[in-house]
Amino acid sequence: MGRFKYLLVLALLALCAWQIGLDPVRIWQGLPHMGALLARMANPQWDYAAQVLETLAETLSMAVAGALLGTLIGLPLAIIAARNISPHPVLCRLTRWLLAGVRTIPHVVWAALLVTVFSIGRGAGVLALSITAANIVAKLLSEYIENLEGRQLDALKGVGASWGAMVVYGVLPRIAGRVWSLLFFALEVNVRAATVLGLVGAGGIGQLLWRDLNFLRYDRLATLILILFLTVAAIDGLSWLARKLQNLELPGLVFRGYKNFRAWQWLKLALGAVVVALALGWSISLLGISWDRFVLGLKQGSSMLGRMLTPDWSYKHRMLQGLAESMYIALFATIAGSLLAVPAAFFGAYNLWRHKAWPVANKLAVNFIRTFPPVILAIMFFRGVGPGPLAGA
Repeated sequence: MGRFKYLLVLALLALCAWQIGLDPVRIWQGLPHMGALLARMANPQWDYAAQVLETLAETLSMAVAGALLGTLIGLPLAIIAARNISPHPVLCRLTRWLLAGVRTIPHVVWAALLVTVFSIGRGAGVLALSITAANIVAKLLSEYIENLEGRQLDALKGVGASWGAMVVYGVLPRIAGRVWSLLFFALEVNVRAATVLGLVGAGGIGQLLWRDLNFLRYDRLATLILILFLTVAAIDGLSWLARKLQNLELPGLVFRGYKNFRAWQWLKLALGAVVVALALGWSISLLGISWDRFVLGLKQGSSMLGRMLTPDWSYKHRMLQGLAESMYIALFATIAGSLLAVPAAFFGAYNLWRHKAWPVANKLAVNFIRTFPPVILAIMFFRGVGPGPLAGA
């Protein structure tokens, strides 16, 4: 059965490769064109860095606010969507359907819709990034909760614990570390996603990206990408530091009795609530949307939603063709990327290497590739292999 699965995956990969027109000769012949584009990006314009850093501050504020709001929204959604802890099966299913529906809409489309509703500015960008982050946190965290060891939850059920008690004592303490990791992961995703939001006027560093692309200033693009790479690396380092601090035990901290231990737990909870409240207030203040503008935006949004609920079915044939092509591209990229990720994961595992140079270099290389905005990669492969699904895959 195991071999059959591998053969099935390889057959699916071959089918997708045929559908997208995979041609090694075409790729080989396009390498000089892709190399020429990279060569134009090999000379960054360093005096442009000050302007990039100024805009990066706005991008980081949007990304942080979006990650915070998204995590706060995604945490309860994850608990409701997890089958083993959800308060009701119907509510669980509805939440999972909602998350799946929201995931089908790219963040740039969310930004375009929100710009239409709430006007141009970083407020629409923060809301779009919040939706993206909430979906990431809810999806990954719900799967993590479902894989928790069930004996503790069963024990709480056995003593008649309420649903709230099961969440507070059986789930939240065991997912705290994962929430931290997902918060920083959402922040990293938001930083990279913000490079696209400038296309629709949602603020951030994306506005510089699209301006430089329009004027073919690849030297400036190189500066922007390098600064983004350093930013993503810093976020990765902060995530590692946060996980270390979470597991840090204060020396000499000894509790005299259960009451003192409970008091310490409540103190940590209160401090956490204060930090969350301050972060939430700061995030909301970044939206810059007045109450009148919010009410007007809701009216415009309801009108736009009404128009979207009357689809043009004459477009369905082209839509189905595009959907099929997108599926082949996505399947090929997923399978091929997974196969390439196996050796990358091997070289990136710290516990497999005596000298840490290999995993550090591997992590830097992976972060650098992830920093490249998708539109830059698309342009590079378009220059190499021409238009079509092969460049997208």
